Amino acid sequence: MPSLRILPCRSLIVKLVMLLMPSFLVLFYLQISDKRSSQASQELISLGHSTYLSHSKSVSHSRRSLSHSVKVSQSVKVSDSVKVSDFVSQIHSATVYRFTEDDINKLHTPFSMGNDESDVMVFLHMQKTGGTFFGKNLVRNLQLSTPCRCDKGRGMLKCPCTSPNGKRYWLFSRYSVGWKCGLHADYTELTECLLSGKLDELEQQMRQRRYHYVTVLRDPMSRFVSEWQHVSRGASWIDSTHRCKGRSPTKQELPPCYEGVSWSNVTLEEFMACPHNLARNRQTRMMANLSLIGCYADDMLYNPSKGQILLESAKQTLRSFPYFSIQSLLNESQLLFEQTFDLKFQTPMFEQKNRHNRHSADILHSLPESLQKQILEVNSLDVQLYEYATQLFHKRYQYALRHLVQHSSYREPYS
Repeated sequence: MPSLRILPCRSLIVKLVMLLMPSFLVLFYLQISDKRSSQASQELISLGHSTYLSHSKSVSHSRRSLSHSVKVSQSVKVSDSVKVSDFVSQIHSATVYRFTEDDINKLHTPFSMGNDESDVMVFLHMQKTGGTFFGKNLVRNLQLSTPCRCDKGRGMLKCPCTSPNGKRYWLFSRYSVGWKCGLHADYTELTECLLSGKLDELEQQMRQRRYHYVTVLRDPMSRFVSEWQHVSRGASWIDSTHRCKGRSPTKQELPPCYEGVSWSNVTLEEFMACPHNLARNRQTRMMANLSLIGCYADDMLYNPSKGQILLESAKQTLRSFPYFSIQSLLNESQLLFEQTFDLKFQTPMFEQKNRHNRHSADILHSLPESLQKQILEVNSLDVQLYEYATQLFHKRYQYALRHLVQHSSYREPYS
């Protein structure tokens, strides 16, 4: 009889262990990951003291450790004795940002597509970040009771995403409504445009709305190379309006880098040399509130002393977004999107991914070290913003995993 009482007990224990094991493993992974990240940061902070940056005359010429120097804006120079890969790695390890719980916890952001609701998802689409791929997934790959109505007319995909009665747009993006606020409108343009009543005009009715901004970020150096390739093949965004404070910049404020309608066959050296090329630090500029530096007036966008203002503004914008994706982390980005908005994709995004990303990275790595350093130097703000974004992204992702574990609904993300 005693053995008969013990066997069921043992069976129960085994079942409990099997049930709880995934949760324990995830928690263990998160703890180890945090610990290793902290240890690596401390070790490489000391390495940062051997790497120095030279600054413009407006910045002190005294040598500083890398952990302090990354705060200097557009005038960053990489020492000839330092490899670009080592420099970027040290930036990654020597700068540890602190975030509040409000910055991290964006789970279950209230979002409804009902007829009488006020929620609108606004997609800020930055060039060559993978935004086209993400934007198409928003209109074609979400599990929706009222799917977006896709129609490929005149060679361009158009999928209005509306409430069940068709009278209210819940998605404001290129593939849902078109470029209503301008071609590749930045954060400054989008906010001014929407506040001026663009959706009231589109829906032909006035209503209060709650905007949820989303975007995609990409490794700055690969993104810059990708944009150069795109432009050299004849592409241009000549129709972009770059509106700020109600108007577009004049040619004196934003001089063109080339004559004609395109910059075909431009060399990488020529592409980098133009000081007015908006490909430089594009992600920082498009995420920042440009009115803080006087928009494009008096060459203020290219004044090194304004770089830190742009960078801090872009960071603040990023923190305010309930969701952003990291282009190289599709698996994690999809899980985080679904946990943020309580929406599901039909097909895992990482199974579809386009083939162009590795191509740009391969070209970047095949370039001479001197050109890689120049690319880094003209995108130094983006390098810092991207590091900030990846740290915040990982904090949000880890928080989402813990939440799943605590609510006993954890599953391997699309494995």
